[in-house]
Amino acid sequence: AYANYWFDWFWEEPVAGQAPALVVDPPDGQVPNMTELARDSVRYYQDHLHDEAANMESGDRCLSRGVFGMMMPTAYNNGKLFVQSEGHIVIHSEMIHNARIIPIDAGPEPHGNVTQWEGTPRGHWEGNTLVVESTNFKAVGNMRAPGSRAPQHTGRRMVERFTFADENTLNYSLTVDDPETYAKPWTVAFPYKRDNSYQQFEYACHEGNWAV
Repeated sequence: AYANYWFDWFWEEPVAGQAPALVVDPPDGQVPNMTELARDSVRYYQDHLHDEAANMESGDRCLSRGVFGMMMPTAYNNGKLFVQSEGHIVIHSEMIHNARIIPIDAGPEPHGNVTQWEGTPRGHWEGNTLVVESTNFKAVGNMRAPGSRAPQHTGRRMVERFTFADENTLNYSLTVDDPETYAKPWTVAFPYKRDNSYQQFEYACHEGNWAV
């Protein structure tokens, strides 16, 4: 078990006026209901979680936490490193050390048969806002979603928006559109805070644990 010292919330100061939920659409702050197909998938993996390693959550296997798991705040290892070059933006996450390489104004996306854990991202600028649309997701039955083990389908579409509110505040929103998993699209929004003193260290995850 971890002591509170190791959790990020131990070090964070409360933010006045902060919304009580990350979900901003629907207005009730709740993730929409899953479809019956998605609920069947969740039940299957709950019942067969330990039958074989492939049934474990992809995050527990240190493969990928998906776009949602990578970008949302969690208990620890929340560091994100943004690197911008002439034609790309890279988002490097401390947890599992996922790195998303996002081409800017890169033209047509790859063929739909080419799927990836975090999808295929394409970025463009709308004024001072970076808009990233991701498609071509790898179908994953037990992807770590917002606490639900919801499946990820190839038809999923995610749209992210990054806008600097000031020098040290990057407003972020993410819209999830996956009709095979959720009854309707939904959106989360929150700010990232710049911390130039933060340092990412190695995230070994399950190094040497070949069983998973």
